[in-house]
Amino acid sequence: MQQRANNRYDARLKRVTDYIYENLDQDIDLLHLAEIACMSPFHWHRIYQAVYGETIAATVRRLRLARAAADLTNTDKPVQEVAKRAGFHNIQSFTRLFKKHYGIPPAKYRQCGTHALFSIPFEEMDGMIPMLEAFAAFVLMGIGLLILLFRKQAPQTSFPECIRCGYNLTGNISGICPECGEKI
Repeated sequence: MQQRANNRYDARLKRVTDYIYENLDQDIDLLHLAEIACMSPFHWHRIYQAVYGETIAATVRRLRLARAAADLTNTDKPVQEVAKRAGFHNIQSFTRLFKKHYGIPPAKYRQCGTHALFSIPFEEMDGMIPMLEAFAAFVLMGIGLLILLFRKQAPQTSFPECIRCGYNLTGNISGICPECGEKI
């Protein structure tokens, strides 16, 4: 019964998310989304938030910011135009929210965001290879240290052994060593 209800919700939520992706440029209305899901607005919003872990407003904002980041990276559109396409009529609000989400303002993201490393021509990467190798070694060294620390802190597990012959008695419930017949 629970599985059937989940499948019914899955189909409804898929219809809603498809609509959101297709209409990111439009005003997205909670009542209209509830109609698409064929649920009451309150119930639909509660189910959506339980399944996706965020409100519909947060989802739309996140998707619009992701698209804005892609626009900043792949186009030469002015930041104000990118902000307007993302649904912000105030550039300051867009900049504040973008910085909160990505850690740097939109103009700086365009210049040196996480995508910047991949836009460097291959010929110019020659001088960066030692730096990248050093970084990789540093990361691997850190992982190695974590493993060593874990090994030192992990409790040593011992398996029950027969006192007479040393046979591993893990899982033995008979009380007699199958190897030598010693009573445990």
